[in-house]
Parts: sequence; structure tokens; C-alpha cells
Amino acid sequence: MKKLFFLLVVLFPSILSAQIEDHVYELSDSSNILSESVKTIISKNIDNKQFVFLGESFHRSGADLRKKTDFVKYLVKEKGFENIIFESDFYALYNEHQQSHLYGIWSQAEQCQELFKFFDEYSVTIWGVDNKFHSPYSKKTFPGDLEKFLKSEGIDFSSRYISIVRQILESEFKANDLIAPEDLLYFDNETEKILIHPNVHKNRFWLQAIKNLRSCSIVYRSKDVKLSIAERDRQMAENLSFFANKYPGKKFIVWAANAHIARTDSEYMGEKTMGVEFLKANPDNSYHIAFASVKMPYRKIKKIQRKRKSRKNLLHYLPDIDQDYFMDAKEIRSKFPELAGSPYYAKLWSARKKHLKTEWLRHFDAIVFIEDGELAQYLPLK
Repeated sequence: MKKLFFLLVVLFPSILSAQIEDHVYELSDSSNILSESVKTIISKNIDNKQFVFLGESFHRSGADLRKKTDFVKYLVKEKGFENIIFESDFYALYNEHQQSHLYGIWSQAEQCQELFKFFDEYSVTIWGVDNKFHSPYSKKTFPGDLEKFLKSEGIDFSSRYISIVRQILESEFKANDLIAPEDLLYFDNETEKILIHPNVHKNRFWLQAIKNLRSCSIVYRSKDVKLSIAERDRQMAENLSFFANKYPGKKFIVWAANAHIARTDSEYMGEKTMGVEFLKANPDNSYHIAFASVKMPYRKIKKIQRKRKSRKNLLHYLPDIDQDYFMDAKEIRSKFPELAGSPYYAKLWSARKKHLKTEWLRHFDAIVFIEDGELAQYLPLK
């Protein structure tokens, strides 16, 4: 019995390592940006799926942006994805599929310029999923467009209501301070009346746009940050479902943060996560890939090597930290479900240290570890 116990103590860590290491692949080979092994895994897992989610550890990780571009090229050229949905303005990008309507963290990022040239070359359509009307286009155009739509459908509204809509979009997170409480209450009541009007429900896009208006108002005015984050993710998931239902014949790449595309909720993200809420409404219709850089200019190599020694750190299971790797988390979960519930350390999103030990193998279907990280550089505004 003692011998058996001793063998278990000695061998179990090695068995555990093998269970994970056997599903870690070199991301690239000599002839391809993505190795044939990685392409085979992705191809098998996205067969008959409408959505592929591409995350990033934090929005200013330039290496994540470059590597995601490689995946976009593969999905477009070899797997027939002709549409990409960014974590950006739903309303503006539905009406005008322009790079300028994206958040500057992507539209102005030097590491994304190759991506946008590729979109032009291969006629990739840009859409948005964010509930916030953040672009200059939406702030300027939406209130007038809303007024025209309500008039055309014979839906009662007042000039006061349109004025408050304009104020909310301009004020954003200062809405509680800059808009009178009675005006905000009036806005809430009128919006609910509009949303139940049968003529609004006949127009799927405008129904969704007004739902986004209500949702962004909640986000701007909420005093609880976690509830604000949860509301944004809930509405973004509903926006993705809108695309899934309105365009069943189209395939979409979703470009957002790792924290938003996760398949399981996390303490960091609050009560809801876009990926989780989308999966509830669209089971088995998506594949979720996280991205993270191992080395960064501000990280010491010795500290990274020290962390790799721990079996509770996902870096431990990489052959080395001198090239890029692809971890097939979905296959690990399938073959070794006991590992899925095990928490590991990993730098997969920007949060306080206590949040970085979690069940990463549940959160994503695959994790891309980028050897040489860099911060994003931004072009001057034109």
C-alpha cells in the first residue's frame, strides 16, 4: 500500500503534465503561418459553426493583434468567413462598415493596419457588437434617425425625448451628473413604451438599436461597475444573436477581449459574460480562442522562468518560451474532464493578481501563447 501511494505521488504530476502537454502544438511551421496540425484542429472544431471568437489578453497588446490577424487571414481565405464583428459601435457599423467607426485601440493601432488592408483586398465586411453609441457617427446621426423612424411608424414621441437621447449619448458616463433625474426617468418610461410598440417589433434592426439605447443608458448610469460590465456583456451577446438569426447563411469572426469571449463566467467579469450568454441562446455554434503574450518589455525573463516551474501555471506545459504555441483546451476537457475544473495561473487578461488563477481550460476552446510580446503603437489621428 505504501509503495502504491509512493508511486502515485511520484507519477501523478508526470501523468498530469503529459495530459496537457500532449495537446500543445507549435503554432507555425516552416511553410505556413499556422501549422497544419493547428489548422486541422481548428477546421475540425469550426465545422458547421457560424462564429469564431478571437480574444486578446488586453486591448493594447500589439502582439495579440498581429497574431489574430494571421488567424483572420486563415479563416477568410480557407474557411469562408467574410464578416468580422468588432467590440465596437453596433449602430454605426451596421449602417456604415467603416474602420473609422471602430475604437481607436484597433482603428489607429499600427499592428492592425495590415488587417484593414486585408479586409479591403478580400471584401471582408466589418460589423459591431458594442451596445455603446461611442462613435462620432452615432452621436451625430442616431437621434435624428430615431426621430425619423418613430415618425414613419406612427409611434408617439416628443421632442423632449429625442433631446434627452442626444444628451445621454453625449454625456456617456457623466449622464447622472449632467442630466436631471426627472429627465432620465422620463427617458426610461418613454423607451419602455416604444419598445413594446408592435411597429417596432416589425423592424428587427430598429428593435435591436433601441434595445442598445436602453442598455447603454443603464451602463452609463449604473453605480455598480460589475453590474455595468454585466449589462454590456448581456446586450453584446444579444447583438451577436441578432446577427446569428438575421444572417443564418453568413459566418462571423468576433474580435474582442479574452474576458468577453470566455465560455464560462468569471469573478472578474461580474455577473454575465458575452460568450456565456451567447452560448445559452446559440449552443454549439461557436469556437473560442484566447490569445496572450508570454514575454513583454516589462516582464523579466527570470521571473517568467520561475513561474514556469509551477505545475499550477499554464506556462509550465509549454515546451519552451522561445516560440508560439497552440493549446487545445477543448480536447483536454474532452479527454480529461477532471483537469477542466483545475485552476491555473495565466496572464490571459488584465486584472488584479487574485483573479489570474482560474479554470482557464473551461473558459476557452483553445489558447494561443505568443512568445515575443509587444505593446500596440498608435498612428496619429487624421
